[in-house]
Amino acid sequence: MSPVSPLWAIAAVSTALICAFLLVRHIGIPAESGRYVSIDGLRGYAAFFVFLHHSAIWYFFLRSGLWRVPPSNLYTHFGQSGVVFFFMITGFLFSSKLINARSKPINWLQLYISRFLRLVPLYLFCICIMFGIVTILSHFQIHESLFSIIKEFVKWSSFAISGSPNINGIHNTGIIVAGVFWTLPYEIAFYLGLPILSILILLMPPFECIILTVSSLMIEMSFWRFPNRILVIPFAAGIISAFIVRWSAIRTHLSGKIGSLVALSAIVPVVALFPTAYNRWVLLGLAVAFCIFACGNTLFGIRSSPLSRMLGELSYSIYLLQGIILFVTFKFIVGFQRAATFSPLEHWLTILCCTVFLIPFCSLTFRYIEAPAMRAVPNATAWVQEWLNYQIASGKSVWDRGFGTVKHAPHDDRSP
Repeated sequence: MSPVSPLWAIAAVSTALICAFLLVRHIGIPAESGRYVSIDGLRGYAAFFVFLHHSAIWYFFLRSGLWRVPPSNLYTHFGQSGVVFFFMITGFLFSSKLINARSKPINWLQLYISRFLRLVPLYLFCICIMFGIVTILSHFQIHESLFSIIKEFVKWSSFAISGSPNINGIHNTGIIVAGVFWTLPYEIAFYLGLPILSILILLMPPFECIILTVSSLMIEMSFWRFPNRILVIPFAAGIISAFIVRWSAIRTHLSGKIGSLVALSAIVPVVALFPTAYNRWVLLGLAVAFCIFACGNTLFGIRSSPLSRMLGELSYSIYLLQGIILFVTFKFIVGFQRAATFSPLEHWLTILCCTVFLIPFCSLTFRYIEAPAMRAVPNATAWVQEWLNYQIASGKSVWDRGFGTVKHAPHDDRSP
């Protein structure tokens, strides 16, 4: 059987859902309050599809030594279209927040603290694991100057905005994490551009917020080496969807079975006909499907099931950690030489074993890293606001208004 047969993907997704079922039985169904259930399911599958994308890449990498997209439209789109949907979700959720702010003022300080605590703790956890693996691969020896290693660490710790260099002379260091960090600068750039977007929708943020975020965005763009302009389109599609879903007539027509059929009709042809998702026609088809999903369409109920919502809750962990799981499996457990001799069946049985470990492991990282950080947002915001108020009162700060009144509201805009 071909190493890129759709049957392998079906087997892996089924295994992931079984793991999700066991987690739901053990820890319960993720809460729905204040969330877009249909979007949650999409996010979970998108993250797991990225895992399948890299699983296929590993089969060919072990035999050729070349890290490139697999010779399959389906498995290529698993990764690329999965990332596109992530960007659309981000554009949709945060533009929706801005639109809602017309009637319910937004707390900009709390927004950015929530983004920081949402992205950074798990990211640093992954960086630490990666450096630990590099240490093992280096046989606990330093092969470069200490200054070079510190410089490499700083580049990786800054969301790889200024590049993803090899560490301590270890070739292809980025393969340890499957190179997934490249998407995070796009997310950060979008967050930093939110004050500009709010002005475009006739919502004026605090002036100091505009100055600070725009300055940060300019700094990021000065160091960012690999921005791809076409990836602005998914964010734009998410923003447009946030306006469209407010038309009740459209929501009513697209949230049912007809909408599901239209969504499939938009996705299937572009996956079958185009070898990459980074094409305007493909992005248009994916945007149509996403808009339908944003209207509450659950694709015949699949993406609103408790199992799908569980995968959605673990999506950020799945996205960041799946590359590490694959690398550790093929490098340390199986061994590159032995894995290169595997038949397609043996390779994908290994992937199924990785899946059985990946989902519960991500449940632990969500519970002990992601969830505590998100719960800390209100207290962290109050502490920072109090510090800013003190600076203003004592005349030590140039800011004269702060970032808004603190509102202790839960934050659950999960994106990668």
